[in-house]
Amino acid sequence: MISCSDHLQPWQANEGHAGQAWVTMSAIGQRTKRIRMGTTVTCPTFRYHPAVVAEAFASLSLPNPGRIFLGVGSGGALNDEAAVGFWPKWPERSERLVEAVEVIRKLWGGKQVEHAGKYYKVNARLYDPPASTIPLMMASK
Repeated sequence: MISCSDHLQPWQANEGHAGQAWVTMSAIGQRTKRIRMGTTVTCPTFRYHPAVVAEAFASLSLPNPGRIFLGVGSGGALNDEAAVGFWPKWPERSERLVEAVEVIRKLWGGKQVEHAGKYYKVNARLYDPPASTIPLMMASK
């Protein structure tokens, strides 16, 4: 099992790299046949809308059945504030994460989803849902 850091920027400049995790996982999936892979951790609340995360991981799972997992977290100011320009306090970040996971799981079901929550509005369907359940893990603070 391998995991990709899903950061816009490295934790420190001397690390020098921070490639897009989903693209990296796609390339790894093409070169391997058994390795399970996922992110530690994707933030489905700021840089990425939860519907986009649901679609990306469903798409990754199709050519890599049973090999994809999604690790999610509430984000980090180093990456998310730098990308979107704001950084709310913990209670809002926590609420956003819980709601985002709800949206992702609903969309993975492959049916039309109409969600009007506190932070996200979604009226969509994934026409290519995952063929099997994608394990979803939450990072804790």
